[in-house]
Amino acid sequence: MAGKSSSQDLSGRKIMGRREPRVVCYRDKSDLVVLREWFYNFDGHKDLRARAVKRVKALESRGKLPHALASTSWLTSILLSEESPSPPPDVVLQLSYCMAMVKFVNGLLDPFQQASFAIPLHQLAKNLGLPSFFVELRHTGTHESMPNIRILRQAAKDALNWLFDHYWSIIDFQFSPETRSLVETGLAQANGSEFTSPKEFENFVNSIRSHLSTYKKIRKQDLDNIIKYGNSTEIGVKYWNSIKSLRNLLTQNNKLVLDVLITRNYLISKRENGEKKKPNPNISTQIKIYTPLLEELGPHVKRELLTEIVSVIKNFKLSTISHSYKATKLYIENSKEESSLIEWIKYLVSELLQKESVNNGNSSIVQLLDDIVEEISALDARQQLEIISVLDAEIDKMKVEPQEKEEVKEKLNRSMQSLKLSIYEPPPSLDDLLSQSPVKPSPSDEDNNSKPSKKRKLDEKAIKKTYFLEPHDSWVPIPLGIAP
Repeated sequence: MAGKSSSQDLSGRKIMGRREPRVVCYRDKSDLVVLREWFYNFDGHKDLRARAVKRVKALESRGKLPHALASTSWLTSILLSEESPSPPPDVVLQLSYCMAMVKFVNGLLDPFQQASFAIPLHQLAKNLGLPSFFVELRHTGTHESMPNIRILRQAAKDALNWLFDHYWSIIDFQFSPETRSLVETGLAQANGSEFTSPKEFENFVNSIRSHLSTYKKIRKQDLDNIIKYGNSTEIGVKYWNSIKSLRNLLTQNNKLVLDVLITRNYLISKRENGEKKKPNPNISTQIKIYTPLLEELGPHVKRELLTEIVSVIKNFKLSTISHSYKATKLYIENSKEESSLIEWIKYLVSELLQKESVNNGNSSIVQLLDDIVEEISALDARQQLEIISVLDAEIDKMKVEPQEKEEVKEKLNRSMQSLKLSIYEPPPSLDDLLSQSPVKPSPSDEDNNSKPSKKRKLDEKAIKKTYFLEPHDSWVPIPLGIAP
């Protein structure tokens, strides 16, 4: 990047100039934004990693690549080749992974090896925040036998995560002042959706609301009627078009879709456009309306919705709401709306447990419970206690092995006891407070109370007086240095 530098004119005076611009292989940092999303934002519906690798090869023809960009491309290319229908033999993959990891570590640490004497690579890695595991893997792959293919595969994934945390996620994007606030709040980087202006962000939110409102209007006509896929009636076409559109929007920015679903008048009853109705904490109607939608949006939506509800409540308590969310009213406003969301959490954890027991058996229930308890730890103790009580009741209903059921119940009971102690612990008594900080009577109090009460006399007798030097009857004061 260009920067100021000082030079001298013919008279010897210093003048300010500009350094020569640095030539890079990409047009501007918006190219890196696109590449980051292609490399890291992929799922079963959309995967542009192969396109990202081709784009990096094109950039390489223009000039030298940044090391982080090149390493991301190498590692992703090998992972894609292994995931292809006809992957290379294991030995080819091992060699490829080894070379990519060696280049990854060397390219990071070699520029810092500038001392007169060689600095240990572990020290350089520590200074850079690079896990020593990568240095050990580099040494093994260079000087010893090649590591196992599973170790190399996991190391490549860990390296990509490290590159994202230390390079891709902290690129200094140069956006216009209008959109800088979106970047600062993380909305511009959320799940691959880039908003170039507040208006674009608002239009995206309005699009989500439009499809949710269409779905809600159709479902409220008859809650017991389930419109099957392929229904060719006018209502059926509108219903499935709204679900299809919401599914597409979810792949673009799942966080924002879930936030609109949570905070606007959908999952919870909420005042809209000056309405006088009060929020109703009872969510039974909302559950009937939106359960079919949650089922159609994908298998992981309920788990993601649970996480996002906890985040919304946390932001409400801490008042950490971005101005973009405030402008589009993507937040809850009072404790009644918060109570409605707690009811949704109870419903979701119950659904998740039932689904886990049916699909994966008892082995994964313990892990799911641990995840849920950790997830809700951001809530108040009373709210946590309500949710864990629901978990405890669900475990009683499930057909679980007796020993495993006992372990789970014991763990939940410990959590509930701990929460109850924090909620119902009585305040310290007056005697406790006085024993911690005894109040000594002042001289004025002693003068006013020259006739002590019987209780005070008893207290004085009970107190054992302590002296630094024991008193003697024959003791006579004499100046220091004079013999008695």
